[in-house]
Amino acid sequence: MPAGLDTLARVIAALSEGRPVHVADGMIAGPALARMIARRVSIEEALGAEPENGTSSRRAFAAAERARLVRMCRARFFPGRGGAGQMADALGQYAGSGWARDREAGVCPARYAGKAEEMFFSILQLGGSLKERRIREIGTDPRCSLPICSPTIHTKSRGPTL
Repeated sequence: MPAGLDTLARVIAALSEGRPVHVADGMIAGPALARMIARRVSIEEALGAEPENGTSSRRAFAAAERARLVRMCRARFFPGRGGAGQMADALGQYAGSGWARDREAGVCPARYAGKAEEMFFSILQLGGSLKERRIREIGTDPRCSLPICSPTIHTKSRGPTL
């Protein structure tokens, strides 16, 4: 992910957690967001960043957010040696049953609050189900090291189109 988008991700994480934004991050993200709104330009142009390998910033940010959610879900609900396999099984089960119904609503059902399914909902909004190997890779990939913030996505949006 381009450096400017990493900064924006840190700002979003801080705001989502109710933490103060680091001054240096705010000095980069604030003016960039103002330029983006005032000039109606892409976030890459506003940050002066070029997407990596032709990947759009939207896609890069969605992938980074999904990886962050996977790591957070695994740490919270599936810790330990067999956690990746357990998470893959549970995610696959949710993807094959509850997700079909829940995604139509476009909002994470309140009954999932504080449960793994709440995070699964957000993970699946950002892409398909994951196998054990990929969950394990995400957990050890240094490129997947965005700060952790609240995974709750209670919005009518279906998330980014990938």
